[in-house]
Amino acid sequence: MKKQHYVLILLLLVLLPACLSKAEREARRWRITLDKDDKKPYGTYLAYNSLQYFFPGSNVVSLSNSNQFDYMSSDMMHPEQGSNLLVLDGLTFNISDDEWTQLKAFVRAGNELVIFCSQLDDDVSHELNCFKSAGRERFPMYKVEDDAGDDANTLTLANMPGKSFGYMGRYIRGHFYQAHNQYWQHADTTKKDATVNEAPAADSASVAADTSAVDEDSSYADASSTSATDSVTMQGDTLGCVRGLPNMVRFRLGYGHITLHAAPLVTSNYFLLQPGNINYLTGIWRTLPGNINRIYWQNYFDHYPGHFSFSQLLRSAAARWAFWLGLLTITLYILFQLKRRQRVIPIIPPLRNDSVAFVETVGRLYYNKGNHVNLAEKMTQQFLEWVRVHYYLNTNVLNDEFVRNLSAKSGQPISLVKEMVQMIAEVRDGYMQPNDDAYLYHLYNTIQHFYNKQP
Repeated sequence: MKKQHYVLILLLLVLLPACLSKAEREARRWRITLDKDDKKPYGTYLAYNSLQYFFPGSNVVSLSNSNQFDYMSSDMMHPEQGSNLLVLDGLTFNISDDEWTQLKAFVRAGNELVIFCSQLDDDVSHELNCFKSAGRERFPMYKVEDDAGDDANTLTLANMPGKSFGYMGRYIRGHFYQAHNQYWQHADTTKKDATVNEAPAADSASVAADTSAVDEDSSYADASSTSATDSVTMQGDTLGCVRGLPNMVRFRLGYGHITLHAAPLVTSNYFLLQPGNINYLTGIWRTLPGNINRIYWQNYFDHYPGHFSFSQLLRSAAARWAFWLGLLTITLYILFQLKRRQRVIPIIPPLRNDSVAFVETVGRLYYNKGNHVNLAEKMTQQFLEWVRVHYYLNTNVLNDEFVRNLSAKSGQPISLVKEMVQMIAEVRDGYMQPNDDAYLYHLYNTIQHFYNKQP
């Protein structure tokens, strides 16, 4: 690649951030992340860091976004004292059968489960008879929607009568309903021992009362002293509404409760920074018992059982930049390499030693015709020529002196050299019989043995 190409790629990489429009940068700023470390409008930094204020003395544990709930440790399932609280805050909540079974066991042991979601798992919806209306939280936007004014003063809580909450932001009007569009009864805030759906010992109304006047320890002591139900109470209590429709519903299971909230964005920084909205989050947490020992928090965004989507990878700014820059670099490299630098060089086979092939062919021809004498003469002439070239000996006279000199220079035994020279002399003098195959074979092997013994 030419030097100009590298310079062009570097310029593109440097200028790419500047090419992004102001609207795109603003859209990223207002994107929903629900990340506990995100201080942008739709992160949950304030909600997460305020847990110590609402639950003093409790330990807060952050769970990974990809954490699965098909297994829970003994400390998480059975705290040494009090109960544990698991808060799941995100948009799409889908869960496997094993995870749902484990979560119900967690609640049945006396713990609290709070799920903020925009879309609820179908199996969970049918089991609870609790269906979620379609939300528009995922719609792209920059600041507020055109009809965002309808979200002001639209949220209410049963334990805070006469007060309403809302904001000028994204859609928060999602709600729950039962089959045939029926709704749950509102929690009875006047009784601490009200039952739900006439389930035996199913004390559920106390958690919905105004905590400023509720003795939380006594209400939950009564619940833990009775026998727990084995299945989720199908008739939940309405603890909060949006435009009069239930958006916060609680179900009793064993000694604990499952609480569903249809507006996950009420935990966002943007919502909580609106005047008075921190009281809404206060009202939600006050519906929980006061003996919370440990709080587990997960911003799952999209929770799928054992599933990883590509969109989850792109949620990280670093991973998103790495992916797009890598894709751009690969694309530019492919474009510049479409034109080959030079044509393909054909493979040239090595040259053959035709002289050796010719000698072998001639030798087979003499042998097949039975002209052994002529073939023996050619073999001896070739050998004597080889001796003259390699050892510089005179081969006109094949006497004892020649034998001694050849043996000394070649390093071969005198007996072998003498036998070979004698046979060569016989062939030269014409003593070989025309059809003597054995003599020809012995001469050939002797000469080859001499060649192979060379240092």
